Amino acid sequence: MKPVARRSTAPRQARQPAAGLSLLEVILAIAILGLSLAVIGQLVRLGSRNARFARDSATAQMLCESKLNEIASGIVPAESNNLAEFPEFPDWYYSVQSEAASQEGLISVRVTVQSATEETPNTIAFSLTRWIVDPAAEYDTNIQVGSTSSGSSGSGSSNSSSTGGSGTSSGAAGAGGLQ
Repeated sequence: MKPVARRSTAPRQARQPAAGLSLLEVILAIAILGLSLAVIGQLVRLGSRNARFARDSATAQMLCESKLNEIASGIVPAESNNLAEFPEFPDWYYSVQSEAASQEGLISVRVTVQSATEETPNTIAFSLTRWIVDPAAEYDTNIQVGSTSSGSSGSGSSNSSSTGGSGTSSGAAGAGGLQ
């Protein structure tokens, strides 16, 4: 007879999990971190591109309003021209188109401002149109000017997208002249 192996009557001890992380867990964590950094990088790039577009759009609008106000105040003549450079802003150009308005004694002046970098895909352009009193017109002091209106409208564009400005119209009433 062979001796029979005896089993231990002591309870089995449960296996302790190994301390630390498995290789699969580490690889998965690194992949999630990498994808998160890639997404954050794209968001930063998109945010900086939109910030540049907003800055350039605001600059174009400011320059356009400034040039149109210079024309309206008589500092710059309301003569048509093509792509003149702003002395203070060498990367920006403006053009002026003036034509007789439908109202007698007024001219329609359109100023368009655009960035000089034509090779970039997102060229900024902004235009404003305003009716102003024609400096060459002769006025009769007996003419009622209550029906005379002055308006302004604006629009801007960057390639296929466009934004619109607001138009205002106000009439001036008086016995002898414009207010």
